[in-house]
Amino acid sequence: MIKSFLARIGCLMLVVALGAGIWYLGDDVAGWWNRLEMSTSSEPSERLARHAEDKLQELADGRSDADVVLTQAELQSLLTYRLDPLLVEGVDEPMIQVGDSSVLVSARLVAEELGDGAPVEVIDRFLSDSTTVIAELQPEVFTEGVAQVRVLGLQAGTFMVPTMFVPWILNSLEIPGIEATGSLLIVPIPPDVTAIEVSPGEIRLKTAD
Repeated sequence: MIKSFLARIGCLMLVVALGAGIWYLGDDVAGWWNRLEMSTSSEPSERLARHAEDKLQELADGRSDADVVLTQAELQSLLTYRLDPLLVEGVDEPMIQVGDSSVLVSARLVAEELGDGAPVEVIDRFLSDSTTVIAELQPEVFTEGVAQVRVLGLQAGTFMVPTMFVPWILNSLEIPGIEATGSLLIVPIPPDVTAIEVSPGEIRLKTAD
């Protein structure tokens, strides 16, 4: 339960899936300049991962009677110590950066190590290269038990994917438990969460009074 919940909140698998989608665009993204940049992330720790996991588990179980605040350091610890071991071979270095109103998530994809994780034509294009995929996300509560995550930007290496292509990528991929509509991802969340607030260095999951 908690691992599934963390995967949805962290959206790490979104980055992994989008990486494969970006490869299909190939030359269509050539010439678009770099826009998204990840700064040095907070130092993760097992202690912070356990602390954040406990808070999310209480929220998922309906035992939290206050807002749940996750700092960037806690979120990075969750990615490093809980989600990283679940990633497919060839995908590593997951990172998160919490900005003023949006979240950047990234992962490094090594084409030659992906094996069955990507089609043959995808591997052929990036056989000797590794690519860092970055997605800019803006989460908010849509209705009770449901959040929508807007994909504001998508980048592979130094190439920014044109906004018009983002819905095509999202709708061509299958992400378990997540529905894509346009540039939005519809994600299940605990029904007690009434709002998701993003501010520098932290995400606040507000709960019903």
